[in-house]
Amino acid sequence: EEEQLANAHLVAAAPDLLDEARKQVAWLRHLREEAVGSMRVSLITGIDQSIKYLSAVIAKAEGRS
Repeated sequence: EEEQLANAHLVAAAPDLLDEARKQVAWLRHLREEAVGSMRVSLITGIDQSIKYLSAVIAKAEGRS
């Protein structure tokens, strides 16, 4: 029962979570573009990893993985 309720809440929030994930990917891509040359390589790598992970989650939510 508790797990079903948690799943129902997750399903209800899914459209908002997907929308926010898309916005974050767009922001991270913009940030990366602006940051090249002015940020440490480790920070750029972190941004790239975040883009990769969020993009994979988006693809999964859209049935593309």
